[in-house]
Amino acid sequence: MKLLKKTKQGNLHYILDDGRIGAIYPATGYVRVSHSMKSFPDTERGQHYLSLQRRRNISAIRDGNTGSLKMYQINPKRKYDRYVVFDTDKWGRELYIKLTSAARVLYPNDTIKLVLMLQKFNAKNCN
Repeated sequence: MKLLKKTKQGNLHYILDDGRIGAIYPATGYVRVSHSMKSFPDTERGQHYLSLQRRRNISAIRDGNTGSLKMYQINPKRKYDRYVVFDTDKWGRELYIKLTSAARVLYPNDTIKLVLMLQKFNAKNCN
């Protein structure tokens, strides 16, 4: 994992061991990773396209054009339940329904935690 760029806003862009791009956004607390490049075949042509994809990722970071990269959040999800009134019975009592939702766990302004999260992802998925 190697640091490529730090933006004016403090965002950190890394290149991971397998050529993916990892981005840390300290202001919001998100960590994002570009899509996997394991779908390229192990032929000469596949390796050529793999190197082109890596160069495209690096040039997108250096040019400040990261909006063209498809990136996924790797922050853990936390599920929580909430109860919503959906009807009343004939005696006027409220009837509730249980809804389960999921939200990302964010760590705003905790750069160390975000970098550790990206390093764990790199060690587990990028070798």
